[in-house]
Amino acid sequence: MDTLAKILLALVALVVIIAITLYVNHRLRTAWELDNVRAPGQLVAVNGHRLHVYTDGTGNDTLVFIAGSGTSGPTLDFKPLWARLMDTFRVAVVERAGYGFSERAKDLPRDIDSILLDTRRALELAGEAPPYVLVSHSMGAVEAIHWAHTYPDEVKAIVGLDPAVPVTYETMAMPPVFALRALSALASLGLTRILPLERDFLEKQQDILTMQDRDAYRAALHRSTLTPNMVDEIAAAAGNATMVAEQGALTGVPILLFISTGEGVGVENWRSILLRYAQDLDNAEYELLDVGHYMHHYEPALIAGRIRRFLEPLQQLEEVRSASGSEER
Repeated sequence: MDTLAKILLALVALVVIIAITLYVNHRLRTAWELDNVRAPGQLVAVNGHRLHVYTDGTGNDTLVFIAGSGTSGPTLDFKPLWARLMDTFRVAVVERAGYGFSERAKDLPRDIDSILLDTRRALELAGEAPPYVLVSHSMGAVEAIHWAHTYPDEVKAIVGLDPAVPVTYETMAMPPVFALRALSALASLGLTRILPLERDFLEKQQDILTMQDRDAYRAALHRSTLTPNMVDEIAAAAGNATMVAEQGALTGVPILLFISTGEGVGVENWRSILLRYAQDLDNAEYELLDVGHYMHHYEPALIAGRIRRFLEPLQQLEEVRSASGSEER
C-alpha cells in the first residue's frame, strides 16, 4: 500500500472515530437531559404522538404563538416576547412534532390541514379555548392565515412577526431536500454539541431567561435541530403556501405585521413584498423594524408594546358589546 493510500485510510478512520465519539456523547447526554431537564409546559397526546404545549398568564385574550420553520425550541425562543405580555394576556405556545420538547412522529403528513388540526387539538387538550390572537413568525404565517380562512370564528386577530406570507414563496429559494436530510443526519450525530449555535440568543436574553430556561433551551436545541419532521415541513412549504394563496385575501380579521429588513431571509425585496401584501388587505397595520428576521430576539419590548396598542381597541369593543348584551337581557 502506497503512502497516499495509507494517509487516506487514516483520514477515513479518524472521521469514523470522531463520528462515533460524537454520536455516543450525544446519545448519552440526550438521555441525561430527558431524565433531568423538564419541559416547561405539558405534553398532550395528538394523532399518535405527544406535543408540548406551554401556557401561562392571565387575561381574557389568548395569544397563540406559532413558530417559523426549524425553530428548535419555540417556547423559549418566544419567551422574550410572551414574558412581556403575560401580565394581561394568556399565552400559549404549541410546539409542532419534532420541535422543542414535542415527540418526533414517523410518516407524519405535513400538509397545512394536518398541521393546523394538530395545533387546534393540542390547544383543546391543554384547556385553551378560542377565539385566539395568532402570533406567527416566518413560515408560521401560512398556518395562521389558513386558520383564519378555515375557522374564522376561532381567530380574533393575527400578529405577523416578519411573516412568510404565501406570496413570498414565489421567489423564495427552498433548499434541496436531499441536502436538508444530510444536515439532519449530521445533527442526529450530535454536531450541534460542538457548535456554539445558542450563544448569541442566550447572551441577548440574559435578563429574561433563567438558568433553568437556559438548560431547557440547550436541551431542545440538541434534541430538535432539523429533525425529519422539520425537513418534511420544509419540503411541503411551497405547496402549502400555494394552497393557502388560492383561498384568496383575508378579509375582516384585524392584522398587525412587523416587517424586518429582510436580512438573512434569502428573498429579494422582502420588505417591499410584505408592504405590498399589507397594503392590499382591508384591515391591516404594519410596523417597519430595522432588525433581522428573528425580530422578537432584538426588539421584544417594542413589539410587545405595539401588540398591546393594537389589541386594546379590540378589547374595548368586546367589553362594550358584552355590556350592551347584558343590558338587553
